[in-house]
Amino acid sequence: MLVVSLLTFGLLRAIPGDAVLAQLEDSPRLSRQEIEELRAELGLNDPLWAQYARWVGGILIGDFGRSFGGGLEITSEFKRRLPYTAELAVLALVISIVIGVPFGAASAFVRGSPLDYLLRLFAVFWLAVPNFWIATMALILPVVWFGWSPNIVATKLTEAPAQHLVDMLIPGAIMGISSSAVSLRMTRSQVLEVLRQDYIRTAYAKGLGSLTVLRRHALRNALIPVVTIWGTQASGLLSGSVLMETIFGIPGLGQWTVESIRLRDYPVTQALVLFFAFATMAVNLLVDLSYSWLDPRIRVG
Repeated sequence: MLVVSLLTFGLLRAIPGDAVLAQLEDSPRLSRQEIEELRAELGLNDPLWAQYARWVGGILIGDFGRSFGGGLEITSEFKRRLPYTAELAVLALVISIVIGVPFGAASAFVRGSPLDYLLRLFAVFWLAVPNFWIATMALILPVVWFGWSPNIVATKLTEAPAQHLVDMLIPGAIMGISSSAVSLRMTRSQVLEVLRQDYIRTAYAKGLGSLTVLRRHALRNALIPVVTIWGTQASGLLSGSVLMETIFGIPGLGQWTVESIRLRDYPVTQALVLFFAFATMAVNLLVDLSYSWLDPRIRVG
């Protein structure tokens, strides 16, 4: 986290452009003296080490500072936007698991059949086609074919729960189905590897049915690499929802990240990058701890 904070702080200030002038794009022209006064008010005239120390010191007491744009408190705005991003990421991950694992296991179980080739074609398609293109088509094609288009500004859950679910379902499904392609291919590969093991042949010799062997013996042992993929996907979906939130007008952390980078809003961008880094490490820790549950032979010290 220390390395991430240093890199984020340094790289943001290496980006060409002036943070104050970026904030004043739509504002009346100010004099040079007024711009310097605003820069001093924001603390941008201080030495870099002093700016970094002030930022880290605030984080240690739970204060992420205020946005350059209007002095908005970052913590309160973060709490308002986080549920949108978390909901989108969880929805996408659930769809990815529900599609990827059973269809990947089925593809391995009927290896070489037309169903196997069809599922593999599905996976290759979703791996090859960019998410933003699918999202753009999801906005354009319904208008052309049916005269209907999804909302480009997400409604609040408290105002219209049903409409909110529809607004979140389309981008969540696009992200989830795209991620399921990776889960499907990995599950298929691992199940094929496990089905060649001696204990699987022993299970068949004991008279167990194919579905029982697959569910009780093959799938669980094949899931360890797949769970690792889920961890990578979970952190990726949480931090990689920038495009979906921007395209579908979802006021989450991803959209906020784009806005803060465009406006050179250093405090907001630094806080968001630090949060995404922390979330990634936390997810990876949970994935490591899950290995001992999936395989009792693994002992986590």
